[in-house]
Amino acid sequence: MAVGREGLAGYAATARRVLLQERARNLPQRLRGREERLVFVVGSPRSGTTFLAGAIGAVPGFADLTEVTPLKAAIPSLARAGEADAAARIRAILERVRTMTLVRGVRGVEQTPETAFVLAAALRAYPEARAVHVVRDGRDVACSLLERGWLSAGRAGADDARRAYGADARFWVREDEREEFERSSDAARAAWAWRAYVTAARSVEDRVLEVRYESLASSAPDIARHLGADAAPLEATLSRFTDRSIGRFRRDLSPEQLADVEGVAGPLLRELGYAGGIHERLLALLRAEGVEFRLTHHDAVTTSAEAAAVRGAELRSGAKAMLVKTRSGFVLAVLAADRKVDWKRLAPLVGDKGARFANDDELRAATGLSKGAVPPFGSLFGLRTVYDESLMDVETVNFNAGSHTDSITMAREDLVRVGGGEVAAFAAA
Repeated sequence: MAVGREGLAGYAATARRVLLQERARNLPQRLRGREERLVFVVGSPRSGTTFLAGAIGAVPGFADLTEVTPLKAAIPSLARAGEADAAARIRAILERVRTMTLVRGVRGVEQTPETAFVLAAALRAYPEARAVHVVRDGRDVACSLLERGWLSAGRAGADDARRAYGADARFWVREDEREEFERSSDAARAAWAWRAYVTAARSVEDRVLEVRYESLASSAPDIARHLGADAAPLEATLSRFTDRSIGRFRRDLSPEQLADVEGVAGPLLRELGYAGGIHERLLALLRAEGVEFRLTHHDAVTTSAEAAAVRGAELRSGAKAMLVKTRSGFVLAVLAADRKVDWKRLAPLVGDKGARFANDDELRAATGLSKGAVPPFGSLFGLRTVYDESLMDVETVNFNAGSHTDSITMAREDLVRVGGGEVAAFAAA
């Protein structure tokens, strides 16, 4: 494959980044053999692909190839080519980069977001490869893209692959939608980009693991299992992941911008559980019932103790919602956060001596949420709710509002009234 002057500059820039980053790390292994199990980290720009690829690349036996500039420059034409031709060209580009950077003996990690549009071809190029697709709330992505200005009208300049910034339609915009894209608002174009990248990546299922940006800190075991890698070093890096920008759209997008984003990306946001989800339904329920409440956005928390600390509240004021599995279905048991379930008391209430806490898969299937994010309203999920008497000792309760980064503070009497559950004694100190 012939390489022009601009192409050579792209290879040189990529090689320089990789060599400076890797230095002599894993050098004997890098020079030995020919590793075919590459990793492609894809996702919309501003979705954490750089962070995750770096974390995977730091694991022994891997090397972060960064964004491979010549591949990034070639993707618009690769996306128009047949899959077999695109696969051959992708392999030629990556093998040249791996040879130049002395990493053919380890598992290269390629992180160009645009690879999402040729992911099937990339995986065809490397039959033993795996891909990880990072999905982030499109509304937060839109905030970040607006901040960067890459798709904004009047923005000058170009990226490292010499692709111009600004409002002009990109290769991923359908021909019959190019005029609409270019005359849309900056916020709508940002949403358009997110939708295009995510939809492209999700169209490939074989050998692809989808992870959420918002839960990267706890995703190491799943990623390591998918890649057949040691989880410990990956967990050490990902466990330190914190991002105060989660949910930033609530403060950074104007009502007009949010409407534009949801007008373009609303169906996909809802499909992924980001919009029209439990958080929004909970707020709508409380407002419809005339409840006075305070909504607080904070760092992600997963335990009652962490939640109490970030809220600056007493632990006992937390309304802890626990999903209980019984032989007849699920029940939401809500108790003060400083208490634990007394199964001898709860079993008769739910009619099953073998009742137990739902596991993570059951929790997600029943609520669409992960542990620690479930609000104390079973009605939102079509479930019976039982409130423990321990909650009656406080006047004000706090709880996570359908996410790990949002809390609601409200009167306990409104919780029981709106929740419509029964009050009983089933907790122990």
